[in-house]
Amino acid sequence: MEKPEGVVGEPLVIGSVEEAYRFFDQIPNFEFSTVEIYENSQDRGWIPAMWMWFEPLNDKGYASAGLEAYHIKRQTGFKEWGLGKRVEMIFDYWKENDYDAAFFVNPESRKLLSNWNEEGKLEENLEKLETRGIGAHLVRLLTHEQAPACSDFALVMMKLLSRIETEKVKNIYFNQIGDGDEQAQFWTFAPYIFEALRRNRVIEGKPNDDTDDLLKIMMWLRSRKRDGEWGSDAVFAGIGELRRLMDKLLLPRNGFHPVHKYVERVGEHIASYLEKITVDENVVWAEGEIRRV
Repeated sequence: MEKPEGVVGEPLVIGSVEEAYRFFDQIPNFEFSTVEIYENSQDRGWIPAMWMWFEPLNDKGYASAGLEAYHIKRQTGFKEWGLGKRVEMIFDYWKENDYDAAFFVNPESRKLLSNWNEEGKLEENLEKLETRGIGAHLVRLLTHEQAPACSDFALVMMKLLSRIETEKVKNIYFNQIGDGDEQAQFWTFAPYIFEALRRNRVIEGKPNDDTDDLLKIMMWLRSRKRDGEWGSDAVFAGIGELRRLMDKLLLPRNGFHPVHKYVERVGEHIASYLEKITVDENVVWAEGEIRRV
């Protein structure tokens, strides 16, 4: 890890996985109050398990988003796309489980899927979204209300995955993310880390670079450690013992709920360190084992 020549204050260049580990291991953990967390986590409503998704109900008791998605698909050319049998099976499975609702109800994600189809990449990209439940987590983020950090992160993640080789997505990164609080930490804090990185660029007059910011978050994920099996006790830089309270920090659907603001503070803390680096994409996706404590 070396300081690039030029203006003082330019980001550190992370040139290897080992350099990334050394950098992330120096990030201090967010200081928190258990009492404050409990106060902020009240009245969140029903919070589905991490592998589930929200099913908003209309006045007739139906999952309205899923119902709308179904009609959108049937009325705007779903049959006319001429999709392969495998893709039709995926859509049927998602339809039955309201899994795809947010992808079609959200206009930006619907546009992405349409573009993928026109490019002949829809089936390939849907397969990526099946890996390690990525799609379920993205749907959760897309169905949060009044929480642009969540939907923005989901859309940028979809765009990134669409250009990453399928085998890299499966074998190098997402197949290595475990269950339990490992999933919870990443999908809870990452949207607000990303939002903070974006906002800091605006404040500092720097050009927008979503890919660079997302790669920093991917390296943050890559640099985690595991203290237990299957990610049941994952250790992320900047989180520390806060991970023991993840059940209190899972994001409710209402973006105005105090938990969102609290998680935003954690995201700002971690982003204040991530903005100091730039990461080579090849380093992010380099093969390697997950670290153990």
